Amino acid sequence: MKHILRSRTLAAVMVITSSTLAFAHAQLKLADPAVGSSIATSPTEIRLTFSEAIEVKLSRIDLMDATDMIDDIASIAVDPNNKSVLVAKLKHPLAVGTYMVMWQAVSIDTHKTQGDYTFVIKP
Repeated sequence: MKHILRSRTLAAVMVITSSTLAFAHAQLKLADPAVGSSIATSPTEIRLTFSEAIEVKLSRIDLMDATDMIDDIASIAVDPNNKSVLVAKLKHPLAVGTYMVMWQAVSIDTHKTQGDYTFVIKP
């Protein structure tokens, strides 16, 4: 009986621990330009809002057009008013076309997440 109780307790601890760890990663909550959006003009920056504060030195945002990676990110910083917002300033206005934003975010507790999404600039 003690063995069954100990096994159930261990299983419960493992479930609680694993669910806590799953929530300890910075998840993308909001993007500007928005995920899957069509916009009329080039953005001047890409703003990604995460579920927790981000360590900017370990995080990145890359941009790809329809054919290749483009070197159009001038700088990446955390919004001084909200440490969960990662901001990438663009060097130049983007041309009409489809773009993919690829991101890697490391939360201040060093958990890493990554993802990507697209947006379109229409003529």
